Amino acid sequence: MSTTDLIDRLARDLKPVRAHAVERDVAAALAAGAFVALALVLARYGVQPDLFTWPRGAALAMKTAYALALGAIATMLTLALARPGSRERHWRPLLVPFVMLMVLAIAQASAAPEAAWSGLALGKTWQACSWRIAGLALPIMMALMAAVRRQAPVHLRRAGAAIGLLSGSIAATLYALACAENAAVFVLIWYSLGIALSTALGALVGPRALRW
Repeated sequence: MSTTDLIDRLARDLKPVRAHAVERDVAAALAAGAFVALALVLARYGVQPDLFTWPRGAALAMKTAYALALGAIATMLTLALARPGSRERHWRPLLVPFVMLMVLAIAQASAAPEAAWSGLALGKTWQACSWRIAGLALPIMMALMAAVRRQAPVHLRRAGAAIGLLSGSIAATLYALACAENAAVFVLIWYSLGIALSTALGALVGPRALRW
């Protein structure tokens, strides 16, 4: 059999890929994983009372804006890395929401007396916050890993890290519904650490979970 005949036979039954198939698969996996994580938040932690009143509403907006900004960047990274041969996006934009929150945290700490700084940084749940976010990220990560694996990614560790970052960001957004900590310093430290733990786990398991 000639090379031309082999190519013709392999290409004979090819079916066109649906437009935006990668985006649909990733969105469906993200929705499924987020639904499970939300159910876990409601069942395990509940929703804090008076969520949309001041100052809890303002704190919720701050926490979700930070996490969703990271999640939006992570989504673009994940979609780019899911496609073999596509141009990978830069990771540097992640610094923008981090620096913006840092500025807010510094301003908040500067306006508070020095004796209150420890409370701003640690709150009441610092020992659990990051682990809770990382734990809530797991169902999201599992769903996304399965979806991205079907797209035949090439850079498995980086794709895994992007998935972990996206999972951690969405988990942090959902956890904010239950988290009663209002300080930007707390969010900067412990939310970021939870998202970083999820990112590191994604990078660790990516080479195996995404292998095709």
